[in-house]
Amino acid sequence: MFKRAPLRQVTAELERYHPVKFVFANQELAHETLSGTFEANNLEPFLHAIETLLPVRAKHQGKTIVLQRTQKK
Repeated sequence: MFKRAPLRQVTAELERYHPVKFVFANQELAHETLSGTFEANNLEPFLHAIETLLPVRAKHQGKTIVLQRTQKK
């Protein structure tokens, strides 16, 4: 459960539960804040949520997930 947590903090917590590494293509993106409850055992709902709530696109590259800033909707 996160309340206005920086995206870097949220991804660091998820890395503890999954064999992935999050990389920020835009460092300012790491400071975007996010609130919500995410299940640690399933990464896909989290990725869908951040792509819906934030100007972010998650791109899988093997065991790396690159988070890129997108144009605001």
